[in-house]
Amino acid sequence: MKEEYYNERIKYNFLYHNTVKNGLLYKYCSFETLNLILKNSTLYYSTANEFNDPFELSTNIFEEYNDKYCLENVLKIDYSQIDYSDLNGFKLFKIFTNVWEELKNEIGITCFSKSPLNSLMWSHYADKHKGVCIGFNFDIEEQKDKIIQMPVRYIEKIEPINFWQKFEKGFDDLVAFHWLLTKSKIWEYEQEVRRIYINRKGILPFNLNTIFEIYLGINTDLAEIEKLNQVLLEINLTKIKVIQTKIIPSTFSIGI
Repeated sequence: MKEEYYNERIKYNFLYHNTVKNGLLYKYCSFETLNLILKNSTLYYSTANEFNDPFELSTNIFEEYNDKYCLENVLKIDYSQIDYSDLNGFKLFKIFTNVWEELKNEIGITCFSKSPLNSLMWSHYADKHKGVCIGFNFDIEEQKDKIIQMPVRYIEKIEPINFWQKFEKGFDDLVAFHWLLTKSKIWEYEQEVRRIYINRKGILPFNLNTIFEIYLGINTDLAEIEKLNQVLLEINLTKIKVIQTKIIPSTFSIGI
Protein backbone atom coordinates (compact mmCIF):
# COMPACT_ATOMS: atom_id res chain seq x y z
CA MET A 1 0.00 0.00 0.00
CA LYS A 2 1.45 3.38 -0.97
CA GLU A 3 0.53 6.85 0.21
CA GLU A 4 0.51 8.05 -3.40
CA TYR A 5 -2.42 5.76 -4.14
CA TYR A 6 -4.59 7.50 -1.57
CA ASN A 7 -3.55 10.95 -2.78
CA GLU A 8 -4.70 10.08 -6.30
CA ARG A 9 -7.83 8.22 -5.16
CA ILE A 10 -9.02 11.12 -3.01
CA LYS A 11 -8.20 13.73 -5.63
CA TYR A 12 -9.93 11.73 -8.38
CA ASN A 13 -13.15 11.67 -6.42
CA PHE A 14 -13.16 15.47 -6.18
CA LEU A 15 -13.43 15.95 -9.93
CA TYR A 16 -17.14 16.58 -10.39
CA HIS A 17 -18.74 18.35 -13.31
CA ASN A 18 -22.15 20.02 -13.40
CA THR A 19 -23.70 23.26 -14.54
CA VAL A 20 -27.01 25.07 -14.50
CA LYS A 21 -28.39 27.81 -16.71
CA ASN A 22 -28.64 31.11 -14.85
CA GLY A 23 -29.48 33.70 -17.53
CA LEU A 24 -27.59 36.96 -17.10
CA LEU A 25 -24.84 36.97 -14.49
CA TYR A 26 -23.18 40.15 -13.27
CA LYS A 27 -19.56 40.92 -12.43
CA TYR A 28 -18.80 44.13 -10.51
CA CYS A 29 -15.39 45.63 -11.21
CA SER A 30 -13.39 48.80 -11.84
CA PHE A 31 -12.99 50.45 -15.25
CA GLU A 32 -9.39 49.26 -15.26
CA THR A 33 -10.51 45.64 -14.96
CA LEU A 34 -13.25 46.16 -17.55
CA ASN A 35 -10.69 47.42 -20.08
CA LEU A 36 -8.53 44.34 -19.54
CA ILE A 37 -11.55 42.06 -19.96
CA LEU A 38 -12.62 43.74 -23.20
CA LYS A 39 -9.20 44.18 -24.80
CA ASN A 40 -7.86 40.72 -23.92
CA SER A 41 -11.09 38.65 -23.97
CA THR A 42 -10.10 37.14 -20.64
CA LEU A 43 -11.49 36.61 -17.15
CA TYR A 44 -9.45 35.97 -14.01
CA TYR A 45 -10.11 32.70 -12.17
CA SER A 46 -8.85 32.96 -8.60
CA THR A 47 -7.97 30.17 -6.20
CA ALA A 48 -9.86 29.94 -2.90
CA ASN A 49 -6.74 31.12 -1.06
CA GLU A 50 -6.99 34.48 -2.83
CA PHE A 51 -10.55 35.20 -1.68
CA ASN A 52 -11.52 37.68 1.03
CA ASP A 53 -13.28 34.97 3.06
CA PRO A 54 -10.82 32.85 5.14
CA PHE A 55 -13.43 30.09 5.48
CA GLU A 56 -13.40 29.26 1.75
CA LEU A 57 -12.81 25.49 1.48
CA SER A 58 -11.41 25.37 5.00
CA THR A 59 -10.58 21.90 6.39
CA ASN A 60 -12.53 22.74 9.55
CA ILE A 61 -15.63 21.41 7.78
CA PHE A 62 -14.39 17.84 8.22
CA GLU A 63 -14.44 15.54 11.21
CA GLU A 64 -11.11 13.90 11.99
CA TYR A 65 -11.28 10.34 10.81
CA ASN A 66 -10.46 7.03 12.41
CA ASP A 67 -7.85 5.25 10.28
CA LYS A 68 -8.96 1.77 11.35
CA TYR A 69 -12.56 2.41 10.27
CA CYS A 70 -11.48 3.94 6.96
CA LEU A 71 -9.08 1.16 6.04
CA GLU A 72 -11.24 -1.80 6.99
CA ASN A 73 -14.73 -0.55 6.12
CA VAL A 74 -14.13 1.87 3.25
CA LEU A 75 -10.94 0.82 1.51
CA LYS A 76 -11.40 -2.87 2.51
CA ILE A 77 -7.82 -3.26 3.72
CA ASP A 78 -6.88 -5.36 6.73
CA TYR A 79 -5.75 -2.79 9.30
CA SER A 80 -3.73 -5.40 11.22
CA GLN A 81 -1.53 -6.09 8.19
CA ILE A 82 -0.25 -2.51 7.88
CA ASP A 83 3.30 -1.75 8.96
CA TYR A 84 3.16 1.91 9.99
CA SER A 85 6.93 2.00 10.46
CA ASP A 86 7.29 1.83 6.68
CA LEU A 87 4.94 4.75 6.20
CA ASN A 88 6.63 7.32 8.44
CA GLY A 89 3.57 7.99 10.57
CA PHE A 90 1.10 7.66 7.69
CA LYS A 91 -2.34 9.01 8.63
CA LEU A 92 -5.31 9.08 6.28
CA PHE A 93 -6.70 12.30 7.67
CA LYS A 94 -3.36 14.05 7.28
CA ILE A 95 -3.15 12.86 3.68
CA PHE A 96 -6.71 13.97 3.06
CA THR A 97 -6.16 17.49 4.42
CA ASN A 98 -2.93 17.83 2.42
CA VAL A 99 -4.74 16.80 -0.76
CA TRP A 100 -7.57 19.21 0.05
CA GLU A 101 -5.10 22.10 0.42
CA GLU A 102 -3.38 21.08 -2.82
CA LEU A 103 -6.71 20.92 -4.61
CA LYS A 104 -7.62 24.42 -3.44
CA ASN A 105 -4.66 25.70 -5.42
CA GLU A 106 -5.72 23.83 -8.57
CA ILE A 107 -9.31 25.07 -8.76
CA GLY A 108 -10.02 28.34 -10.57
CA ILE A 109 -13.11 30.32 -9.57
CA THR A 110 -14.63 33.49 -10.98
CA CYS A 111 -17.61 35.05 -9.24
CA PHE A 112 -20.79 36.77 -10.36
CA SER A 113 -23.97 38.12 -8.82
CA LYS A 114 -27.58 37.62 -9.85
CA SER A 115 -28.29 41.37 -9.57
CA PRO A 116 -26.72 44.45 -11.22
CA LEU A 117 -28.33 46.88 -8.77
CA ASN A 118 -26.90 45.80 -5.43
CA SER A 119 -25.62 48.87 -3.60
CA LEU A 120 -23.23 46.93 -1.35
CA MET A 121 -21.72 45.14 -4.32
CA TRP A 122 -21.17 48.47 -6.07
CA SER A 123 -19.44 49.78 -2.94
CA HIS A 124 -17.27 46.71 -2.30
CA TYR A 125 -16.31 45.54 -5.79
CA ALA A 126 -16.95 48.36 -8.29
CA ASP A 127 -14.60 51.08 -7.11
CA LYS A 128 -17.14 52.70 -4.77
CA HIS A 129 -19.76 53.18 -7.51
CA LYS A 130 -17.15 54.62 -9.92
CA GLY A 131 -16.76 51.31 -11.75
CA VAL A 132 -19.07 49.06 -13.74
CA CYS A 133 -21.20 45.93 -13.56
CA ILE A 134 -20.89 43.61 -16.57
CA GLY A 135 -23.81 41.41 -17.59
CA PHE A 136 -22.79 38.02 -19.07
CA ASN A 137 -24.95 35.31 -20.57
CA PHE A 138 -22.91 32.10 -20.69
CA ASP A 139 -26.00 30.04 -21.53
CA ILE A 140 -25.55 30.91 -25.22
CA GLU A 141 -22.08 29.38 -25.27
CA GLU A 142 -21.36 25.73 -25.99
CA GLN A 143 -19.13 24.48 -23.20
CA LYS A 144 -16.05 22.75 -24.60
CA ASP A 145 -14.30 22.51 -21.23
CA LYS A 146 -15.59 20.94 -18.07
CA ILE A 147 -16.87 23.77 -15.93
CA ILE A 148 -19.18 24.08 -12.96
CA GLN A 149 -21.61 27.00 -13.02
CA MET A 150 -23.82 27.02 -9.96
CA PRO A 151 -25.25 29.45 -7.39
CA VAL A 152 -23.72 29.63 -3.93
CA ARG A 153 -25.82 28.45 -0.99
CA TYR A 154 -25.63 30.23 2.36
CA ILE A 155 -25.79 28.56 5.77
CA GLU A 156 -25.88 29.71 9.41
CA LYS A 157 -23.25 27.30 10.75
CA ILE A 158 -20.91 24.53 9.64
CA GLU A 159 -21.96 20.97 10.38
CA PRO A 160 -18.77 18.86 10.15
CA ILE A 161 -18.74 16.25 7.39
CA ASN A 162 -17.51 12.68 7.78
CA PHE A 163 -15.84 12.37 4.40
CA TRP A 164 -15.27 8.61 4.68
CA GLN A 165 -18.95 7.87 5.22
CA LYS A 166 -19.64 9.80 2.01
CA PHE A 167 -16.81 7.89 0.34
CA GLU A 168 -18.29 4.55 1.39
CA LYS A 169 -21.68 5.53 -0.08
CA GLY A 170 -20.19 6.86 -3.31
CA PHE A 171 -20.83 10.55 -2.55
CA ASP A 172 -17.22 11.57 -1.93
CA ASP A 173 -16.94 13.63 -5.12
CA LEU A 174 -19.97 15.65 -4.04
CA VAL A 175 -18.24 16.80 -0.85
CA ALA A 176 -15.82 19.09 -2.68
CA PHE A 177 -18.54 20.21 -5.06
CA HIS A 178 -20.80 21.00 -2.11
CA TRP A 179 -18.18 23.13 -0.33
CA LEU A 180 -17.07 24.95 -3.43
CA LEU A 181 -20.56 26.42 -3.41
CA THR A 182 -21.21 27.00 0.30
CA LYS A 183 -20.61 30.18 2.31
CA SER A 184 -21.68 31.79 5.55
CA LYS A 185 -25.06 33.51 5.56
CA ILE A 186 -23.35 36.86 6.19
CA TRP A 187 -22.40 36.83 2.46
CA GLU A 188 -25.95 36.22 1.28
CA TYR A 189 -26.34 39.80 0.04
CA GLU A 190 -23.92 38.97 -2.81
CA GLN A 191 -26.39 36.53 -4.46
CA GLU A 192 -23.34 34.80 -5.86
CA VAL A 193 -23.03 32.41 -8.79
CA ARG A 194 -19.67 30.77 -9.46
CA ARG A 195 -18.00 29.46 -12.57
CA ILE A 196 -15.39 26.90 -11.56
CA TYR A 197 -12.66 25.10 -13.47
CA ILE A 198 -10.89 22.05 -12.09
CA ASN A 199 -7.15 22.17 -12.89
CA ARG A 200 -7.36 25.59 -14.59
CA LYS A 201 -6.82 28.98 -12.99
CA GLY A 202 -5.49 32.48 -13.58
CA ILE A 203 -6.22 34.55 -16.70
CA LEU A 204 -8.37 32.47 -19.06
CA PRO A 205 -10.01 33.33 -22.42
CA PHE A 206 -13.76 33.64 -22.94
CA ASN A 207 -16.14 34.66 -25.73
CA LEU A 208 -16.75 38.44 -25.72
CA ASN A 209 -20.15 37.83 -27.32
CA THR A 210 -21.36 36.54 -23.94
CA ILE A 211 -21.34 40.18 -22.70
CA PHE A 212 -24.82 41.65 -23.11
CA GLU A 213 -24.84 44.67 -20.77
CA ILE A 214 -22.54 47.09 -18.97
CA TYR A 215 -23.98 49.13 -16.09
CA LEU A 216 -22.20 52.35 -15.13
CA GLY A 217 -21.84 53.35 -11.50
CA ILE A 218 -23.57 56.44 -10.17
CA ASN A 219 -20.16 58.09 -9.64
CA THR A 220 -18.74 57.18 -13.05
CA ASP A 221 -16.45 59.78 -14.59
CA LEU A 222 -17.58 61.10 -17.99
CA ALA A 223 -14.09 60.57 -19.42
CA GLU A 224 -14.30 56.86 -18.55
CA ILE A 225 -17.63 56.56 -20.37
CA GLU A 226 -16.11 58.12 -23.48
CA LYS A 227 -13.17 55.69 -23.32
CA LEU A 228 -15.57 52.76 -22.95
CA ASN A 229 -17.59 53.80 -25.99
CA GLN A 230 -14.37 54.05 -27.99
CA VAL A 231 -13.20 50.60 -26.90
CA LEU A 232 -16.57 49.03 -27.80
CA LEU A 233 -16.32 50.64 -31.21
CA GLU A 234 -12.78 49.35 -31.73
CA ILE A 235 -13.67 45.75 -30.87
CA ASN A 236 -16.98 45.90 -32.77
CA LEU A 237 -19.19 45.34 -29.72
CA THR A 238 -21.43 48.40 -29.93
CA LYS A 239 -24.45 46.09 -29.61
CA ILE A 240 -23.71 45.82 -25.88
CA LYS A 241 -26.21 47.84 -23.86
CA VAL A 242 -24.51 50.54 -21.77
CA ILE A 243 -26.81 51.52 -18.91
CA GLN A 244 -26.38 54.38 -16.44
CA THR A 245 -27.43 53.67 -12.86
CA LYS A 246 -28.89 56.31 -10.55
CA ILE A 247 -30.17 56.76 -7.02
CA ILE A 248 -33.92 56.27 -6.76
CA PRO A 249 -35.30 59.41 -5.01
CA SER A 250 -36.43 59.05 -1.40
CA THR A 251 -34.90 55.53 -1.11
CA PHE A 252 -31.63 53.80 -0.35
CA SER A 253 -31.91 51.92 -3.66
CA ILE A 254 -30.13 52.05 -7.00
CA GLY A 255 -32.11 51.95 -10.26
CA ILE A 256 -31.74 52.78 -13.94
